[in-house]
Amino acid sequence: MLEKKQLRKWTQQKLQQMSEEEREQHAAIIAAKVQQLSSWKNAQTIAITISRQTEVHTHSLLEVGWQQNKTIVVPKTDQKNKTMIFYKIDSFSDLEETYYNLLEPIPSRCIQVNKTDIDFVIVPGLAYDEQGYRLGFGGGYYDRFLSTYDGETCSIAFETQIRDDIPKESFDIPVQKIVTEKRVIQCLA
Repeated sequence: MLEKKQLRKWTQQKLQQMSEEEREQHAAIIAAKVQQLSSWKNAQTIAITISRQTEVHTHSLLEVGWQQNKTIVVPKTDQKNKTMIFYKIDSFSDLEETYYNLLEPIPSRCIQVNKTDIDFVIVPGLAYDEQGYRLGFGGGYYDRFLSTYDGETCSIAFETQIRDDIPKESFDIPVQKIVTEKRVIQCLA
């Protein structure tokens, strides 16, 4: 089994090998599948991060959510406490670039939303297994958040990000579903 650091590097290399055209085509298929999930259809408030470079693009999901009058919330990270606060955003202009080129809400422009008001969370990550365990980016923000979150969870990923050797630790919280361009995985965990 690869160590987390090696697995992150391997996954990033695989993602960088995808052409932008391929990434966009797969992301469109994934977005369409997410919108068909009962979790999406029934949710009023959806939490999602803003994708970067090689990740599955999330912009179209935000736009569809706004068109469907859903409340879209995006996390603002607190690096000192390694926690996240979610804010409702109404447009991409409610975002600012923060550390590591993340796009996060501008708190002075946005309304804070309590985690108990979030119906559905699309959880980011780098690699996943079919049980719903994921390799994140190393900060532990989502594991801390998910440890006290009771709503529905899902991750979106390219098929190349699905592996069977994800390291698991006692504090890791699996997601309930993973949507790729090829399938919707109902996780066993």
